[in-house]
Amino acid sequence: MKILIIKDVPGEIKVQRMTYNIQEIGLAIALNKKGHQCDVMSISDKNQFSKHEVCIDNQTITIYSVKAIVALKNGWLKNIDAILDSYDIIQVCEYNQIYTWHLAKKYQHKMVCYHGPYYCDFNHNYNKMAKVFDMFFVNRYRKQNTCFITKSGLAKEYLNSKGLGNVHSVGVGLGTSFLHNITNEEPPELNPIKEMNCLKLLYVGVIEPRRNSLFMLDILNELKIKGENFKLIMIGRYKNEAYKTVFNARVHELGLSDNIYYIPRVEQKFLSKVYANTDIFLLPTIYDIYGMVLLESMYFGMPTITSVNGGSNMMIEDGTNGFIIPKFEAKVWAEKVIKLSKDKVYCKKIGDAAHKTIVEKFTWDKLASKFINIYEQKLKEGQNEINCIV
Repeated sequence: MKILIIKDVPGEIKVQRMTYNIQEIGLAIALNKKGHQCDVMSISDKNQFSKHEVCIDNQTITIYSVKAIVALKNGWLKNIDAILDSYDIIQVCEYNQIYTWHLAKKYQHKMVCYHGPYYCDFNHNYNKMAKVFDMFFVNRYRKQNTCFITKSGLAKEYLNSKGLGNVHSVGVGLGTSFLHNITNEEPPELNPIKEMNCLKLLYVGVIEPRRNSLFMLDILNELKIKGENFKLIMIGRYKNEAYKTVFNARVHELGLSDNIYYIPRVEQKFLSKVYANTDIFLLPTIYDIYGMVLLESMYFGMPTITSVNGGSNMMIEDGTNGFIIPKFEAKVWAEKVIKLSKDKVYCKKIGDAAHKTIVEKFTWDKLASKFINIYEQKLKEGQNEINCIV
């Protein structure tokens, strides 16, 4: 099959060597490994057309950057019909993109939508836009039984609630070939971590309201009250300067400056070293479509404590390969951290089970077969539709 993956939300895909966390690229590589031709298209940041080939993990992929009209986080791609006509399957993203709806209408016999968002009170703007979209456009999806693939069970429930029935929950994969540092090189930031003689907690990602970063400080405060000896290693940028000010003010207010070791950025090739030298991963996120960092932490055998979100919904069996705490109560989170930290054998058992889950079920190579089965079924249905018209 010839498959084109289109990222029709604004934002150009820029490929560099260490790009395992670009979902479109990870899936394309895996599909190509299975003997198909899969290419990727996104909206050009410079509003100009370009086409080039890249070789990643010994797989050659054509990358298109195309012109588009962009408004309200929607992109309308221009002058690409000849390209679209040349592919057997067109995969787009997010059900409530106007261009997704357009392609579902024009290429209903070969289009699928890979959808991630789900309902959450935190997503005020998204919820409003989705509600307006549903009023005018979602009925076409129902009438023609548009095929959707979702990144989580929560996303599947979200689409089902809109009367959409042809929905398959598959998940998100991890490209593992780029994850390991093949040299003995280590970043200088790692030395202080290795020298810490205490419980080492880890957070990787943007420091922002969506990731509930202030609540994480409440967890640390509970640990401090209980007399625990710990450090939180935080890796990631602040959402903006305003939030940085708020966050650091709260750190000082709670007297947690000595309990946090902050690193703005660590190269991907060094992340395996960081995971190997820390004990427990924390992700008290309010909302995550999936959370690539969950895939990472579990792959590297980290005992992970997280909230209900797209990724945990798909990958974690509470108490078996990780922990899901549904409520944001700092004492409950702190007690879970303490209990886990006191039982090294159980900690390792959880981490080993987490690694096994990702390797056996959630690499792109594993998920590619599920995508292919859905594509093949779509082509059969599409051919039947064409035959009926003829």
